[in-house]
Amino acid sequence: MTASPPSTLDVAGHSIAYRVTGSGAGAAVCIHGFGSDRSVWSFNVPALAAGTTVYALDLPAHGQSSPRLESGSLGELVGVVAGFITALGLSNVQLVGHSLGGAIAIRLAAEHPRLAAALTLVAPAGIGAAGTADLDITFARDFLAMRTPAEAMAVLGRLVARPGQISPTMAADVLEHARAPAVHASLSTLVDNALQRDLSGGQLRAVLEQLAVPIEILWGTDDAITPAAAANGLPASIPVHRVSGAGHLVQMEKSAAVNRVLVAQAAAIRSG
Repeated sequence: MTASPPSTLDVAGHSIAYRVTGSGAGAAVCIHGFGSDRSVWSFNVPALAAGTTVYALDLPAHGQSSPRLESGSLGELVGVVAGFITALGLSNVQLVGHSLGGAIAIRLAAEHPRLAAALTLVAPAGIGAAGTADLDITFARDFLAMRTPAEAMAVLGRLVARPGQISPTMAADVLEHARAPAVHASLSTLVDNALQRDLSGGQLRAVLEQLAVPIEILWGTDDAITPAAAANGLPASIPVHRVSGAGHLVQMEKSAAVNRVLVAQAAAIRSG
C-alpha cells in the first residue's frame, strides 16, 4: 500500500486538499462531515486501500482546503465533489460518506449516476422519514459557538459514545480551525443552508430509495447527532449495520466493524 503526499486540486474556484492511498484497480472517494476533515477516515483508509485506490478529500472550509463557500448549500458541495471526481478522471467509484458527507454522496449518485458504482454511508444526514428528527442542528450551532478548549471538549464529546476518546489536542486543533474568521463565516452559512434548510425533514429519503446502485449503511447505536432510528423503515434492499457501543464517529470508534463492510463492498465492485 502506498500513500501520496497531500495534494491540491482546483475545483470550481476552490482549492481542494486531498490524499491518495493505494494503487488498486477500483477507486473510492471518502467524504467527511460538518466541521471535520479527511483525517476522520484515518482508521479506515489503510484497510480499504489494500485493494482500492482511495481518495480522501477536505471539503471547502474544512481541513486544508480553501475556506470560502458561496451559498453553503448541499448543491454547492455536491458540485465540488462531482467536479473533484471528474477532474481526476474517475468514474464508477465507491462513494464513502459520513454524516453531511453521506448526504453529499446520495445527491451526487442521483445527479451524476455514472460517477457512482456504490455507496457506503456512515450515519448519513437527511434520510429520516418525513417529520422525524434525524439531525441535531443544536450540535452544529454549539460547534460554531465554541470559544474555549473546555467548550470544545464538551461539544466534541457528543460525537462519541465515550467522551474520553476526544483528546485535548484534538479539541484544541478543531477549535483553532473553526474560529478562523473565513472558516467560521463559511461554516455558519453551511449550517443555515445545507444543514438547516436542505437536510431538514428527511428530504433525502426518497432520493436514497430510488438509487439504482448498491448501498450499505453503518450506524452507531449511541449516535446523538444523527440518531440511528433515522434508518427505520428503509427497504430491505438497503442493509443497515447497527454497531453497538459507538456514537456518531463509528468509523473511528469501531473501525474494524466498519472496515469489514467497506472492504466487502469494494471487493464486490471490483468483481462485478
